[in-house]
Amino acid sequence: MTEVEALATLNAWFASHESDVSNSTLDAWNIWPYRDAWGFTPGGGQRTNRLYMVRDLTVVSYAPTSETDEEAYARLRTDPNPPGLAEPKPILISGALPDDLEDGIVYYLEQGTPSFDLSAMVYRVTITDGLRHVTHWDVQSERWVPSRRLIPYGTGRGENRLYSATPQEAERWRQHRQSLWAKANPPAAAPTADEGTQRIDAFLKELRSFPGWSGISFRGMSADAEFGWTANVAVSRGLVATSRDSRVATENFSTPGVYAILGTDGRGIESVSRYPKEFEVLFLPGTTFAVTDRIEVDGYPVTLVRQAKLSADTPPIDIADFTTRTRNAILDGRGGSQAAITSRGKYVGDID
Repeated sequence: MTEVEALATLNAWFASHESDVSNSTLDAWNIWPYRDAWGFTPGGGQRTNRLYMVRDLTVVSYAPTSETDEEAYARLRTDPNPPGLAEPKPILISGALPDDLEDGIVYYLEQGTPSFDLSAMVYRVTITDGLRHVTHWDVQSERWVPSRRLIPYGTGRGENRLYSATPQEAERWRQHRQSLWAKANPPAAAPTADEGTQRIDAFLKELRSFPGWSGISFRGMSADAEFGWTANVAVSRGLVATSRDSRVATENFSTPGVYAILGTDGRGIESVSRYPKEFEVLFLPGTTFAVTDRIEVDGYPVTLVRQAKLSADTPPIDIADFTTRTRNAILDGRGGSQAAITSRGKYVGDID
């Protein structure tokens, strides 16, 4: 097959789809060989998202964003008749929908000439007591959604035409649109268990590279917290998130109490945090915490906690100094302005 013969086949295909072929000449196209077929791309600076491939007497139209040349060629050889308008061709609606539709469900296909989209838009019109409810198939939500437009219209590049369709025809187009969209937008692969473990290990390794932090930070006490009540020592199974701001940790003192933690080996990450004003301090898994006292500051329950070691060589701390510093920090927080809560629940919970 020569270029001239391929163009003749393409123009015959366009004519069968009621497209104007008066300007479809060799000069109007960039024509390129692909195996034993010919590919057609509009020339002369024209822009379109449709390419065409011709082999023998068969033509396929495809969008390069959703189908490769190889895939189009495979379809050209194995499925020369992809879903299209049924034969005989459905009735072309030249204007708005007729007003004398009987109650029931009517389907329409909206097809561009030339074809600009993956396939026709599929509409479903439900008529009840003469009132119409129009929906179209949305490929992203995979459901019928309300539609305000159902009328043929012209554009500078062509026109959209509205055809009546049988339920079978509409269903075939609907499935075709959905499959093409799914192919062009594959779901992101979920990480495997090994990949998830590797990511966690990499994150913890990076976290350990941060310099150690020592000082007082806070964690809001949840209503069901057990640490400090049924247990006075805990070894964390995961990360423990705290904040140097008592208002952030307690979500503006809305929690039933607060843990004040005197840490010696936390990780201050506000310099790399998405929300630096949360003043976040993280304690790594395996950190040991021990309750040293319980106090009230302006009537608000505070559990004093220290970072400890399981061995007997945990150095002593100045309890009076710890208590005074905590009390002052809580009073400053309660007297301050409301804090913006950007990570609700992050700094509230048990220590376990």
